[in-house]
Amino acid sequence: MNKGINFLLTIAIDQYRTPEFQPLKNAVSDAKALIKILEDKYDFTEHKYLFDEYATTEEITNALVELKNLMPEDNLIIFFSGHGFQDSDSKKGHMVPINATKRSDFIPFSLIKGDYLEVIKAAHVLVIFDCCYSANFISRTRGSLKNTKSIEKIRSKPSRFFLGSGGEEKVSDGRAGGNSPFMHFLLDFLDSNTQKEVLTTEIATYIRRNVGDSAAQQPVYEPIIIEGHITGGEFVFVLNDKLIDQNSTLISNNNYPILKEDFLSFLNDAGAMYLHSRVDIVKLNDIFIEPNLKVVDIKNKTGKNKAIENQKLWSLLSGVNGKIKIIISGNETSGKTAICKQIYLHYYQKGFVPVFIDAGEDIKEIKRDKLVACVKKCFDSQYNIFDFEKIERSKMVLIIDDFHKFSSTKNKDYKNVLIKNINIEFENAIIVGNTIAPLELIASDKRIKNTYSEYSFYQTMEFGPSLRHELIKKWYLLGQDPNLIDKNEQFREYDDKEQQIKIIIGKNYIPSYPFYLLSIIQTLENAAQNSNYSLHGFYYENLINQQLSEAVKNKEDISLYYNYITDFSYFLFESKEKSISMENYIGFHTLYVQKYAVNYSSLTILKNLRDAKILEEVNGFIRINYKYVYYFFVAKYISNNLSKTTIRDVISKMCKRLYREEYSNIIMFLTHLSRDPYVIGEILNNAKSIFSDHKIAKLDKGVDNINQLISEMPSQVIKLVNTEEVRKNALEEKEKVESIEREYERTNQDKQDYDLDEDVNDINLLSQVTLSVKTIEILGQLAKKYWGSMTADEKLNISIETYFLGLRTLGKYLEYMQANSELLVAYIKDLVIEKNPKDRIAFEKTVKKIANNVVFSLCFLMAYAIIRKIGISIGYKKLYTTFNDLAEKYPENSIKLINLFIHLNHDEKIPIEDIENLNNEFKTNKLCILVLQTLVLDRLYYFEEDFGKVQKISHILNIPIGELRRIEGGSKVKKK
Repeated sequence: MNKGINFLLTIAIDQYRTPEFQPLKNAVSDAKALIKILEDKYDFTEHKYLFDEYATTEEITNALVELKNLMPEDNLIIFFSGHGFQDSDSKKGHMVPINATKRSDFIPFSLIKGDYLEVIKAAHVLVIFDCCYSANFISRTRGSLKNTKSIEKIRSKPSRFFLGSGGEEKVSDGRAGGNSPFMHFLLDFLDSNTQKEVLTTEIATYIRRNVGDSAAQQPVYEPIIIEGHITGGEFVFVLNDKLIDQNSTLISNNNYPILKEDFLSFLNDAGAMYLHSRVDIVKLNDIFIEPNLKVVDIKNKTGKNKAIENQKLWSLLSGVNGKIKIIISGNETSGKTAICKQIYLHYYQKGFVPVFIDAGEDIKEIKRDKLVACVKKCFDSQYNIFDFEKIERSKMVLIIDDFHKFSSTKNKDYKNVLIKNINIEFENAIIVGNTIAPLELIASDKRIKNTYSEYSFYQTMEFGPSLRHELIKKWYLLGQDPNLIDKNEQFREYDDKEQQIKIIIGKNYIPSYPFYLLSIIQTLENAAQNSNYSLHGFYYENLINQQLSEAVKNKEDISLYYNYITDFSYFLFESKEKSISMENYIGFHTLYVQKYAVNYSSLTILKNLRDAKILEEVNGFIRINYKYVYYFFVAKYISNNLSKTTIRDVISKMCKRLYREEYSNIIMFLTHLSRDPYVIGEILNNAKSIFSDHKIAKLDKGVDNINQLISEMPSQVIKLVNTEEVRKNALEEKEKVESIEREYERTNQDKQDYDLDEDVNDINLLSQVTLSVKTIEILGQLAKKYWGSMTADEKLNISIETYFLGLRTLGKYLEYMQANSELLVAYIKDLVIEKNPKDRIAFEKTVKKIANNVVFSLCFLMAYAIIRKIGISIGYKKLYTTFNDLAEKYPENSIKLINLFIHLNHDEKIPIEDIENLNNEFKTNKLCILVLQTLVLDRLYYFEEDFGKVQKISHILNIPIGELRRIEGGSKVKKK
């Protein structure tokens, strides 16, 4: 640069004061990071900054006016990070100061450009805006300045340029504690640069390439056309001499390998043709969710795959110091290639030179020279013309995908030798595959263990509720601005999709990986259902058909395979086996080809079914790959043979034993595939028999004894919380529970120890409750699936039995609690006093009150849980008429509470009138009042409500409103 000063004016606002402009997370921290880098590395000796409360209209205007004092040899950067505003009529952009409450408080971009920049005499002026609608700042009279080789000529001429974070669009503020996407790459380039002089064009090219690929915004870099100002030059960032790396081979455009367009397209390819209603092409980054990885310990002596902790992908990569040596293994459909692509972009954006290698296709030899030649060949196919030898090995990262597909017939130790040579030739390697090597072997064989000693081992994990939510959210918001969508509408959309997905994936029916989850989301949105199937049944069949179509070359044979696996699944069901030996499989096949008079080799069929991922062979035993295939085809066999007496007997026995997960799942799948009257009738008949000797819990005078346990209502408070944070916390809790359940499922997949003829008369209370809950779920699904094809009487009968079964279960519990309340109170008293023997007499009265509260709380929790369970299982807007008819026929307190819960969960407007009416009806019924209050509080915490309505509900239910509790969320906020 010239001998003048480098001046920086920085304006950044996080804490906006008006509700129209949400607080931002990273504007001020981004600005501070930029100041530090420019001061430390680029000799910006003078600056003025206006953060938050200082960034008012008056202060910003004064700061802009003062810039007229700069000299012709000076250089200036004006940086703004905050909200931008676009006038809906004129389409002109404005900077939004912190005090902006009306239009006159905004600062028009045209005013900054026309009035303030015109009088600035500085040689070079670079305006950087990280806000929405920033492209409104620039003129459209000419295109971007092209780079030239003569930096001296460029900086000798004056310049006025604008670098903005996006076009005429809203841009992301990024995650709390991080940077906005735009600032991430700007700061990354400036901080990692080791070149003496860097044109802003080079920085802009880097930012535009990377931000465009990683966020739904496209940065702009254009000259600012100001009348009377001669331009032609460009702002040049000059690095402090002591920081220059004379040997650097990276960073500047001339020395940084640039990706080829076709390979960049490969990196952006989602790997499947996902169809979306709002975008033409779904890119990988549109739907990629950072996965959880299980850290695997291979150092223990037993060599067992011992999980230590779980880690997020990006924290794993960003936390690596020195050499990068990582191994990631995972299920075939766990999205490993997508992970490889994202890792590639991650390191590329960090200034490394990643090289993608398909082990099955690219690696042919393991000798060191051949390996290097292979890497060079891959490099040349991915980058534009660049000298491979000039790249420092410390900057190169090998990303080897599908390592399990590398094979050589010459020697079984070839993989081990290959890893050794990778270690010798390259400092950084990330190796990904289904299996790398048996972990037990790595841990026990010293020679192999040494080869892998530098590597950290990880396994991909299935998506739990939190990540499924993130995927649903990404898909739903694709192609639309979340700021223009009602929050509660978003929440209901997410809740509906999450519930549907939860039903379809069940308990490990289907692996909870992105491929399956996205195909479910598409099916829910776009599928034209088979009129004989529910939507869920259609999804399972569609997925199976896709797998068979990919594996079976002759499409005329698909029906044979479909029938074959149907018979094989039922064969396993009757045998009570999860897997069979090859000998028994051959026996089944022989009987099958005789029965159907077909001539197909067992090995041919087995190969095709393995290729279709329907069957798998493990240690000489044949088993069905995924639970959904097994349940679907057992149910399919039963559905195909419903006229047979033996099959009807099987259905009847399973319906009586739904406390067995195998049977409840098969019946659930049967309802996906068929709404045959016999099946529905059998489910209803068996539902009526559960707790048939108990009355429904009406929650009226029958709970007087429970209400008398406490003298006053437990106090409740309406907390004003961050709804998104409440939901996030709830998802994290579900994540923990599901993780435990999934681990339990994996350890309990062996041979069944029960059968269809086991005695159901002696099952314990827990099994009876499980039977009740499973039946409620199935009845609810029936009503929701077939609401459009059932008669009014059919829907009413199913709804009545769903409600009544749950309320009989509650009645059984409350009867027990009331009959034994004195004993329970006495037991709790003795227990408390035993733990606190001092002052026994003085403590006696207090203890009785505590014991009464405990018993009352247990009754309340069960009532609340059962009402929610019924409402969640059958709640559906399309059935409102049926629910109203049911309540009119049976006007019980408990049924009114169930219907209120359904409305609270599904209605756009909170039903204040219904809440008030029920509150008046219940009056002194403490149990009902407490359930009512808790259901309403759930609604207030999980959906956003107008404060006026919250105040009204507070008055109706006599619940005070607590102080505002600030919860900092991690959600992305858009800069307006």
